[in-house]
Formats: sequence, C-alpha cells, structure tokens
Amino acid sequence: MNNLEKQVRKIIDDVKERGDRAVSYYTRKYDGIKLSYSEFIVQKSEIKSAYKKVDRITLNAFNTVIKNVKRYHVGQKPKDRVLNYDGVKIKEIFKPLDSVGVYVPGGYYSYPSTVFMTVIPANVAGVKKIVVATPPGKLTPEVLVACDMCKVDRIYRVGGVQSIAALACGTNTIQKVDKIVGPGNVYVTTAKKLLFGEVGIDLLAGPSEIVVVADDSAPADFVLYDILAQLEHGMSTRGILITDSDKLLKEVRGKLRFFPPMFCFAKQDTGVRMTCPGRVSFIKIKDINKSAEIVNKIAPEHLEIITRNPGRIVKNIRNAGAVFIGRYSPVASGDYITGPSHVLPTGGTARFSSGLSVRTFMKSFAVMEYTKKGFDSISNKVIHLAGLEGLEEHAESIKVRG
Repeated sequence: MNNLEKQVRKIIDDVKERGDRAVSYYTRKYDGIKLSYSEFIVQKSEIKSAYKKVDRITLNAFNTVIKNVKRYHVGQKPKDRVLNYDGVKIKEIFKPLDSVGVYVPGGYYSYPSTVFMTVIPANVAGVKKIVVATPPGKLTPEVLVACDMCKVDRIYRVGGVQSIAALACGTNTIQKVDKIVGPGNVYVTTAKKLLFGEVGIDLLAGPSEIVVVADDSAPADFVLYDILAQLEHGMSTRGILITDSDKLLKEVRGKLRFFPPMFCFAKQDTGVRMTCPGRVSFIKIKDINKSAEIVNKIAPEHLEIITRNPGRIVKNIRNAGAVFIGRYSPVASGDYITGPSHVLPTGGTARFSSGLSVRTFMKSFAVMEYTKKGFDSISNKVIHLAGLEGLEEHAESIKVRG
C-alpha cells in the first residue's frame, strides 16, 4: 500500500469508527468549513432559494440537457428475455439498484453537468433512492437546482474521502448506498478503489484526456481549442494530436506556444509509450488512415476525428470512451448537452470498460425452470460432471429426483 492509499485508508477507518464525528472533522480540516451533523443535509428551503439565484437562460439550458440525456438513455434500458427449449425455461431479469450515491466534484469550479450525466441514467434505470454528495465550498445554486430538476432524493454537503466512506459504510446522518458513481480527484478515486467490495463503484476515473486525429482539412484553431478545453480540467490532463500534415502540426504547435501549458513533440509512427514532461504531445504519421492502430493502443477517454473521411477511421476504432466525428463535433458538446454521459473510462481503461450508462445502475439474474422431461434429458450428464469434480452431494441431488 503506497502513501496515498495509507492516508486514504486512515480516513476511511476513522469514518467507520467515529461516523459523523469523523466526517465533520475532515470537512473542517480539508474544506475549512465547520458543519453540525444536521447541516450535512441540504434542506428544501435552501433548494427553493437556489432557484431565485439561477437565471432563465441557465434553466432553459438545463431543460435541454435533461431532455437530450434522458432521450439517449431511455433506449439503453435492457429488457427481460425468455429462452425456451427442450423442457427448459430460462428468464433473464433486469432490476435497478436500490440506492446510489453520486459524487459531484468540486475542483476549480462547480459541475452541475455531472449531476445530469450521472443522475438521469440512474433515474431511467429506476433506482429507488439517489443521493448526491459534493464539497460544501462548491455547492452552488446551479448544482442545487440541477439536483432538484433531476429529482435527487437527498443532497449532502460533504466531499472528499470522508463522503465516499460515509456513503459506503453509512453514519447516523448519511445513509449507506449500494453503489457510488461519479468522477473525483485522486483521493476520491483511491477511496472508491479501497472501498470496492463494501460498495459497488462505476469506474476509477483518472485525469481527463483527449486524442485528436486530424489531416490537413482540419482547421488548426478547432484542433487547438479542443485540446485546450480538456486541459482546463486540471494539470494532470493530457492531449495528443495525431496527424499526417506537417502544415497542421506546425500551425497548432506554433499557436500553442502562446498558452501556459507545456507541450512536447514525439515524431514516431507508434509513439504510444511517450514519457513527455509536457501536457500536449504530437504524433506525426505517414498515413492518417493508419491512425486507428495508435488510437486503439492509447484507448483514450475522448477521441476526435477531423479528417476528409472520418468513417474510414472510425470503423477500425475499438478502444475509446467516446468518439466525436467531424469539425462540428467538439468534445465540449458531449461534455454538456449531446446525451451520452461524460463519465468515461480514462488512462487506457477504455480497452476493457465503457462509460457510465443505464446499465451501470442495473443488475440481472436468471430464473431457471425444468419440466420433468427436460430434467430427465440432462440428469445423467449432470451426475457424470459432478462425479468428475468429486462433488457427491451434487450428484445425489440429481439422483433423488430420478
């Protein structure tokens, strides 16, 4: 266990032992805010007051986001299915989770968009109880209104490791949930990692990242600002441009020099193991249509393809959190309003995982039923297989029905 995990584990153990007292202590220590236990919970009067501080333009935008995100996720909800054959009936049943805790990060800003991108899929899934935890210093009127518009059952003004531990284990004030979702800093992510098993989690989100695949048809400013947009998420964020165009590469590099982030240059066709001190990297290739090979090795959170024939490239993409095609499909549109959740796999985990969706909030089980005829057709085979594994009572449970 490294030093970070030891530090996080100490907080988790303290919350388990002292409950609300520990939550209050760490909120005061790390957020600089002293709260009584009752103040952990946002009151309805506060939410009502928040609406007076949010303008109509914002409310209109929120309504559009809700409509788009809900429209996309409704089609994701899996349906029960039944299989009948030879005296066997198998039904796969999908059920929503009973309770979910959504972590809405603070960071540099407040993020009402994260409320929409996490709570709405949970609502569509049919989760019975949805609560939100967010750092008290970033609990803006916009976040409160977003939670209310999404019909969140309870809002906790608690953030950091202490909120994850409280949601996972429960305290007198903060109710335990079945699953915790939502992005957070490295401490929050580590807490989710260490508590997995005691509570379900969505994914271990790391720093945001973007890969842009572009040829000489791509406007340099489009590429530049799409990369810079992701760098706004924090100093650990990374951007990569893959291009076959010397002109585009030179232009983007030249303009990037006027911005604070450092960058580096990697000139190689398979440059996926780059150890660059900067935040933006460049990969120059001979054939842009071969870019999918590099993208699949990187498995980025966000992938933009701005080329003359993006369809030719995207058909070979296997590993990406979300893909944006064409010059008028920036990642920022997906961050806010398009529909799919912006909670996506990072750090190469798109090789084996997907973004948050309705399925994140559901589970399934099988219901199996044999007729006497169906049972007779498989009994001898089950007895034989149980014998191979030395499980005599397994075999006997079949024999007694013969």
